[in-house]
Amino acid sequence: MRQIRFKTAFLIGLLILLCPTLAFAKYNTTDANTGSTSTGNSSSSYSFDIDSWLDSITSGNSSYGSSSSGSSSSGSSSKPSYPETVTINGIPSEMQIGDSVKASVETSEAKNTNVTWSSDNEAVVKADKNKITAVSAGTATVTAASKGGASSSVTVTVLPVQSTSVTIQALSSEPEAGSQYQLSASVKPDNTADKSITWTSSDPMIAQVDQTGLVSFKKAGTVTIIARNGATTGSLDITVKKVELQNLTVTTEDGKQEFTLNKGDTEQLTVKLNPENATVDSISWSSSDEKIATVDQNGLVTAVSSGKVTITAAAEGKSACVIGHVTNHLGAIIGITAVIGGGGLACFLINRKKHTVGGTPEAVTAEKQNTEDSDIFTPEPLN
Repeated sequence: MRQIRFKTAFLIGLLILLCPTLAFAKYNTTDANTGSTSTGNSSSSYSFDIDSWLDSITSGNSSYGSSSSGSSSSGSSSKPSYPETVTINGIPSEMQIGDSVKASVETSEAKNTNVTWSSDNEAVVKADKNKITAVSAGTATVTAASKGGASSSVTVTVLPVQSTSVTIQALSSEPEAGSQYQLSASVKPDNTADKSITWTSSDPMIAQVDQTGLVSFKKAGTVTIIARNGATTGSLDITVKKVELQNLTVTTEDGKQEFTLNKGDTEQLTVKLNPENATVDSISWSSSDEKIATVDQNGLVTAVSSGKVTITAAAEGKSACVIGHVTNHLGAIIGITAVIGGGGLACFLINRKKHTVGGTPEAVTAEKQNTEDSDIFTPEPLN
């Protein structure tokens, strides 16, 4: 009975003391997760069991009270001020010039998770907060750092811009054989790092191209000119027109249209085309009489025997010729053997013809005067 009376008296006194506190607790509650205080009707309920509370007091346990939402949290006071770890996400190891990405970070739990972005080479990679932009070819390291010292870095290689297309400017008209044309090529995109071009021809017999793009058209036909930049190529098909041959002229090397040869001698003939860039597949040569002179397919004439001959060159239905004369003695050395005086022998060389005469020196003189060449060498005795 004494214990009951004590509890009752203690309870009445406690209620008098706690009524203002309980009323305040009802209308002012603190969110354990956010640490914020709300006034008015709280979503949390508060229960108070007097007997249990008194039992806890008498047992020495001063911790009592519960919320329907669970036990009270330690709140933000247990978090560190700054993260201990920082990890960058969303930045590739390789980028093309002009590429831009939005990066992000993962941090360990902290009150302040803000980071500062930076690049050690802004000329290559620019870091504008978390916007990362590739500026030029090279390598740069991007870093995200917290105020507490934790950081994360990513090394980025910015690749030079490669070409995606090469275009050769088309010709305004079909070129003629024998003409030249300067080609040009454009490389895309405009910021391609290396715009150098290598030129080649699919058929140098029809067209040749140098490394400046200058094309020399050799003969009629179709050819493909190729422009290469790195692994990218562009091409242009060109049809070279045939230039009609109007006429041709055949002459000796010294420009004459008639020649004279001794048997066994040769003469080189040449052909001049009109126009000079006329399309000619080949030139054929012929002799009107191969018993007098022959001619090969390079225009070289060989004298065979005395007579008159016509040498003809023909191409594309057109022809021209020269006249040749062949003799058996012109330009020859004539050897004359004569009996002089009392039977002595002497040899005279006149026009390559060999004459044997007998008699006196007067007879030798008469033979000299009858030759076609008046030159006579000093006679030398024969052994």
